[in-house]
Amino acid sequence: MRIAHLTMRTSTRLTLVPVLLGVGCGPSAPAPAEPEVLLVGVVHHLPDSLSCNWKSAYDKVLRYAPDAMAVEHVPPDDTLSLLHFFGEDVNDHRDSVILSWEGRRLSVNELNTLRNAPPPGADSVARLVHEWRYASLMLDLASRDQVSFRLRNVDVSTLVDTSTAFGRAFVKRHARILEHMRTTEFGNLVHPLAEALGIAYLHPTDERRFNAEQSIAYQAFAEKLDSARMAAYERSWATFNATEAEAMHRCVGIDRVNTHAWIAHGDSLQTKALAAWGDPDHAAFVRSWEARNTSIADRIIAAAEAEQAQRIVAFYGYIHVAPMKRALEAKGYRVKVLQDLR
Repeated sequence: MRIAHLTMRTSTRLTLVPVLLGVGCGPSAPAPAEPEVLLVGVVHHLPDSLSCNWKSAYDKVLRYAPDAMAVEHVPPDDTLSLLHFFGEDVNDHRDSVILSWEGRRLSVNELNTLRNAPPPGADSVARLVHEWRYASLMLDLASRDQVSFRLRNVDVSTLVDTSTAFGRAFVKRHARILEHMRTTEFGNLVHPLAEALGIAYLHPTDERRFNAEQSIAYQAFAEKLDSARMAAYERSWATFNATEAEAMHRCVGIDRVNTHAWIAHGDSLQTKALAAWGDPDHAAFVRSWEARNTSIADRIIAAAEAEQAQRIVAFYGYIHVAPMKRALEAKGYRVKVLQDLR
């Protein structure tokens, strides 16, 4: 079941009105063009000494001005992916937190209803705290962290009763979230750009159901490689990683990993370098990798359609860009990477 969080998706609701009113009142409007997708490949962590790498990507996406944004987080209604991401005890843990914060057991649908009903008369800051609370309980981490970013300059201990379980958790986790995102794409690209562009909702589009299958297949074929072949394969990756590191130290790393040549090179190492070997476990690894990224592409398309966006940007680890681009283009979508932008 897909959970619609209506509070953060006002654009979707408002655009339905003229469509319904126009039924039967005249010639139908032409179908809108398929949205264009910008894929931004990232590294998930850069130390402060290499933070210079973020600026060029930020500036290019800001000029591109997308209407919607997709991120590498698991959707809160994808129960299988949540199990793979958080572990098999995720539901028990969430239930215990719900009971601690709310004093009663609540289903995900009940949480969503509460999330969409902030206290009457609540000011904008109180509404943000309310959103953080229920996004957290629903495991909508993209929305939770977006609130923390918006409250980054606020002493949040003054916003809640720290004698309660929720109040204590909020203050502690908020600080931890900000510290973690400080060196990631979320603290340097995703949340700052969403704020600058007025994008209210970040669409979580990651897919983790194939991860176990992918890991098992990788382990199976890796164990069959003789030492010489494995050494050659590892040297290829080492050279690739060293080139990335050199570009990062010159403050052009994010630009480099978003060039067509780099994207193709990484894709070749990931899926093609050992293909001639003809091993069935390697083939299974590639199939699961492609399936994961095809599913992510479908979720990006769904996000664009939900927002009726003409342009959507998706931020993912750069090794995902090539298979996502293949999947999107196979469905007829126009896809750009950062190299295509001025």
